[in-house]
This record gives sequence, structure tokens and C-alpha cells, in this order.
Amino acid sequence: MAYIESFLLYVGIVLAVFAFLFLTFLLIYMVLSFLVLMYKYNDVTYPIYKRHLSYVLKHKVTKFVIFSYFATFIFLYIFKATDYFSEDRAYPQAKAYKIVSDLVLFDFDFFIANRNLYFRPIGLKFIKPYQEIQAYLMKKGFQYIPNDDAERAIWRYEYFFSQYIRARAAPIDFDKLHKDDLGYILRIGGHPTIYKPQAKQMLIEVEQLLDMLMDAPMKDKRYDQVERYLTTILFSQWWEQFSFLHYTLGVRTPHEESSKKYRDRLMQWTDDPHYLKRLSKLSAWLDKTKEKIDNSKALRQEMKKHKLLYPELMALRVFVRAQLAYVDLLYKPFSCELKSLQKYYKTRKEFIDYAKDNNDFKRFNWKERVHFEKIVMLRRNDFIQFILFKYCNIEKKQLEYKNNIKDLNIEDIFLSKSKKILKGVKNGR
Repeated sequence: MAYIESFLLYVGIVLAVFAFLFLTFLLIYMVLSFLVLMYKYNDVTYPIYKRHLSYVLKHKVTKFVIFSYFATFIFLYIFKATDYFSEDRAYPQAKAYKIVSDLVLFDFDFFIANRNLYFRPIGLKFIKPYQEIQAYLMKKGFQYIPNDDAERAIWRYEYFFSQYIRARAAPIDFDKLHKDDLGYILRIGGHPTIYKPQAKQMLIEVEQLLDMLMDAPMKDKRYDQVERYLTTILFSQWWEQFSFLHYTLGVRTPHEESSKKYRDRLMQWTDDPHYLKRLSKLSAWLDKTKEKIDNSKALRQEMKKHKLLYPELMALRVFVRAQLAYVDLLYKPFSCELKSLQKYYKTRKEFIDYAKDNNDFKRFNWKERVHFEKIVMLRRNDFIQFILFKYCNIEKKQLEYKNNIKDLNIEDIFLSKSKKILKGVKNGR
């Protein structure tokens, strides 16, 4: 029953999209042809207009376009079915609905949701009906997938989060967006005053999906060997980039960024055991992901289609290590032999060696390289570097690539917890 119902849904959507496109084209053509005929004959009789329109509709080019349209979607169905119904895939009845969902996603991406339009008010008008269709199809498919199977996380990423994740964005409150907010977006990737409260709920759901990808079983062999790791990288960077929303979304006072209230809320993650546990688990998972990619031909082949993912993985590992080292410096007796500091140093060296020696990385344009370097240098990284240089006798050249190491001005360390760490280090804590 699932196969028949899903196939009929597929046919219905293909016909509906065709009817919309065909009628739109016909309307535009009728108007333009009428204007042309009026210009040519100064008067247009119904027989002339009908004959002209009939000629176009019966033209071999028109027939070829219509044939190509339906042939394309027949081919897409066969191509997807050959993949989804193969022996190494799981839950074929669910996959029957996923073929339809993939079609809707294709139509949505192709005709409506380019990245720029998606996050503007006009683009947002198309999101709700699209999500309602996807929610219905996903509900039908999830009837055949156990609640604890991580394949559910793959579906939710593709149909509800991929546009946000790929564009490194979160739901924005356009009514409260001012010209000054552009500076916040460019400088720190956003500011709590410009996001809707649902952005925090979205972050919570991404956390849950990350847990599923890291912990839950996955029966589908293809997803388990490839998509599980690719989706984890994508989720991880977005989750870390917007983790500040957990603590700052409610801060809507004037001059939030410079206020003590904002700074204090921003640093609450250091005392959040739930966040730190996930961060530690994520660090280990990213190491596993790197090892898996390095030893998996299928994953390396997939990486070629997503050229930014591997350098993002390398950079994200450094960023997460810096976070964990910062917490250890805050609460543990200081030692240059702290395991988290040593792991940070090792991971940073791995990234530097990769950036210097990998030919694929060298071929990135300057914007792409800056993107990866920003991930490496985010938040606590400067401070960890300072500790290593000042107190652990690490030479700057060991952590330097492309002359990116600069002296850290202690006056710039305005966070009280960083001052606490420095005081403890100096006192031999």
C-alpha cells in the first residue's frame, strides 16, 4: 500500500508542478503574442490569434520540452528507486515516501528557496506550506522507521534544517532587524536581538539530532557509513556557531554586546554540564569522523562532492579542543601537561600541517580559506594560544601559518573568567 500511495503522490506532484509551469508559460505567451500581433496587424481577430497559439502548442520544440519534463521525472524516480530499494538500504516502505519528499525538496530548492531568497521576508512566505507538505510525507515515512534509528535525523536535516545549515543562518525576526544589526551579523555571525525565539528551539532540536547521530543505531548501511558522518559535521559547526543563543536570546537591553549582563550570559556555557558533556562527546566523535574519512573510500568519494566539509572538520576539531581546554584551565590546577591543552596543541598542529601541505586546501580561494581560519580562531583560541606561548614555552612559529599569530593584549581580555584563569596561573594554582 505504501508503494502505491507514494507513487500516486509522486505522479500528483509532478502533474501539479507541470500544470503550474505550463499555465504560467501559456499566460505569459498569450499576453506577449497578443501585443506582437497587435503591433504587426494593428488589429487581432480571434481566428488569427487562435491559429498563432495553436501553431506554438503543436510546434516540435514545445512537444520536446513537455516530453523532456516528464522523462526527467521518470528518470529521477527510477534513479532514486534503484538506490533506495537496493540490498544495503533499509526500510523500503519509508524510502518510497522519501522519493516523494526528495522530489518536493528538489522543486522547492530549484524554484523557490535559493539561499538569499530563503532568509528574506518574501522567501519566508513559501516556507510554511513547503514544511507542511514535508511534515506530512515524513510522518508517513516514519511509520516504518523505529524511533531510535538515527536515519530519522538524516531526514530531518534534509527537509527542515539543510537550508539554514548550509547558509549558516537561523530564523531572523525581520520586524526587529535594523541597519546596525548588519555589523553584528558580519562580526559575530549574529546577535540575539535579531533572532526569533524559535531559533533557540531549533538549536535544542539540532542538539537532539546530534545525539542521535552520535549514539543511535542506524540500519541503513549507506546512511551509516556516509551520511551519518557528513551530517554530523554540518550539524556540529552550526550548533557551535549559534550556541550563544542558548544563553543570550533573552538579552534585549540597549548596548547588549558591551553590557556585563550580556558578557555574563555569554559565558554560562562554562558551568553547563549538559553542554560540556555533549561538547566532550562531540570532540571524540569528530576525531572518529576524521579517522573514518581517512580510511573510507566511499566517504572520500562523497567528500569530493562537498569540498568544504573536510577542512571544516579539521578546523572544527581545533575550535572544540580550545573550548574544552578553556574549561580545564578555569577549574583544574594549572599545568602545561593538562590533557586538554596537549590535545589542543596536537589538533592545531594537524590543522596547520593540513593547511600548508594539502593541495586541495591550497586551491581554495581567499574567502574560503578565511572561513576555515575563522573557525580555528573563534572565541577561546587566542587565549589558549597566549597561555601556551607565555607559560608553556611553545614557540609561536609552531602554531603559525600564513602569519596569523598576533600578540594578545591582556587589556583585551575583558571576560572575568579569563582574568580568573590568568590570576590562577600566575599564582601557581
